[in-house]
Amino acid sequence: MEVSDMLYVIAGDDTFRKSEKIAAIIKEGDYERFNVVSLEDAIRDALSPGLFSKKAMVFEGKEIPYKDSKPLEPVVNSENAVILDITSVDGRTKLGKWLNKQKCVERINALNQFQEDKIKAELAMRSLKLGLDLSIHAKQYLLEAVGPDIGRMQRELELIKAYFGDGQVLATELPTLVPDYAQTSYQLATALTEFPKTVYERTQSLIDLGIHPLQILATLINRIEKLMLTAIGIESGLAREQIAEELLHLPNNGRVFYLIKDVEYLSAKQLQQAFVELCGLTHRLKRGTQTERLPLELALIASKLA
Repeated sequence: MEVSDMLYVIAGDDTFRKSEKIAAIIKEGDYERFNVVSLEDAIRDALSPGLFSKKAMVFEGKEIPYKDSKPLEPVVNSENAVILDITSVDGRTKLGKWLNKQKCVERINALNQFQEDKIKAELAMRSLKLGLDLSIHAKQYLLEAVGPDIGRMQRELELIKAYFGDGQVLATELPTLVPDYAQTSYQLATALTEFPKTVYERTQSLIDLGIHPLQILATLINRIEKLMLTAIGIESGLAREQIAEELLHLPNNGRVFYLIKDVEYLSAKQLQQAFVELCGLTHRLKRGTQTERLPLELALIASKLA
């Protein structure tokens, strides 16, 4: 790497701040270090001509709030840009696939052995609690996909449980579960509370794509549960930090901010009822209820949240 290059770093967790590998790169390249609050700030700074002459490192210490590559494209199109992808960007997502194709992207595993062992222990414990039988290769696949993001790990495990049940899960089966339907299912989950009139058509569209109803419901339950816990925290008078740590078990970051914003016009009682109905619907589907009614059932649940 030439000293004159712009070094642009995307990171997703505070553990990366202590990375010896990153520190060595800064020292070797004689880079200045810039801490930024948001990815928007990082991109604006990266495109500032003055920073290129300063041999700057732009460090993003929060989660990447984007699902696609568009916000990063101006950076990649700059001649001197180098992206060190050291975050837990899932290689199966649109953003992950896009990053993999960029010549200026270098991958770095910034986790030390202690952190890796800790994350492996979390995976083992959470899998056991859910009664999941993951093969060794399946566990490795998940570790590589989620990195240090424990919240994402839990969501992935719940989706896997909803889809595979009690059978053994092989690594070869996992890629079909998450990448293609995650974004569209999440859009449906958002529509459930924000655009209820579109829920019927969105649900039917997912089914027409061949996505299993239990996959759809697993995503909806995860979303509604997070909103429900957030609303309970707000109505109980908890501070944002308490909601994040005690109820959501998430870092107090932008995601928690938007969850609080999303429940501004929803009550905990409404969300609890929706959560119960979604769980009941999941139970009925597992017992053999016909899936044709799913769009209507979800539209009715959404109408109560409007």
